[in-house]
Amino acid sequence: MTVRLSTAERAAVAAYLRQNPLFDSFSALARVATLSLINQAGTIQLNPVSFTTTAKRPHFLWDYDLTETHVREILHTPGLSAQKRWLLGRLLTAARFEEIPAFVPITEIARHFHALRLSAKVRTRWAYALHHWGYDA
Repeated sequence: MTVRLSTAERAAVAAYLRQNPLFDSFSALARVATLSLINQAGTIQLNPVSFTTTAKRPHFLWDYDLTETHVREILHTPGLSAQKRWLLGRLLTAARFEEIPAFVPITEIARHFHALRLSAKVRTRWAYALHHWGYDA
């Protein structure tokens, strides 16, 4: 199996492995972490990918080689990485309005709205919508 890590994530894993000689490799760490996550599934809120997810590229990413599954993976990671920030902006700019909640909850958009790079027109439209729905934008 393959695990994709960003440069920062690879550095964090390498540092962790240096400090924890119990794990002789990333594979050993990944195995323990994966099994631990599976055993704690009842206590950790997970965002499973729906069965309607396909390997196709979403239409709003016509110029990028990202599958719908990869898009959901990026959007459901905690925090606001540069990749997630870009993808949220692209979603608000290029996706059809009715499909946006299928990718990310409106609460997530409201939480990160201030940090997104959007054109003035798109920002104004979304600020109005978020305000109308009771979110501070």
